[in-house]
Amino acid sequence: RIASQTPKQLLDLSNALYQILSAGVPAADAIGVLDSSVKLAVSSISEVKDSANLLITTLNAYRESGLSAADATDKLTQIYKAGRTTVSELSVSFGRVAPLAAQFGVDLDTVGGLLISLTRSGLRTNEAITATRAIISGIAKPTEKTQKLLEKLNISFGQGAIDAFGFAGVMKNLLDATGGNVDLLARLF
Repeated sequence: RIASQTPKQLLDLSNALYQILSAGVPAADAIGVLDSSVKLAVSSISEVKDSANLLITTLNAYRESGLSAADATDKLTQIYKAGRTTVSELSVSFGRVAPLAAQFGVDLDTVGGLLISLTRSGLRTNEAITATRAIISGIAKPTEKTQKLLEKLNISFGQGAIDAFGFAGVMKNLLDATGGNVDLLARLF
């Protein structure tokens, strides 16, 4: 059915389905994930295996949040369309940030917003992924040196702050406390 409704080749779909099943997606859900992968691949002019890999990574990371394949596809589409990236680039590197973000309660919209901002500012996708990972790690688990600087600024970081204010709230508190001072922000991360 899917092959008859898409310009993608049956072999590409079969390879993506194998990848989906190999990633542990239950057989009952696999066709739905494949269908979403095809939609993402067609809209982004990418390979189905790349979109399937990106979608599986995202679904596995955000499993506890109840994120559906259709919702994940919509959010990932926004990331590649609004940012300066491709599904193929995200497919290779998104697994370095998604599980960490989900673990610390940083939702996919926030991760996407960071990636959009960073890629629009000129960072390549893999650099934006690394920077996003560093920001999340720095806020969720600040180093001792960072913690001392935060105390001077009277800012709370860590998982407790993320739980209380949300990731975006912590970032806003940080920007307010530093006055947006880029040098100070760089020292924190």
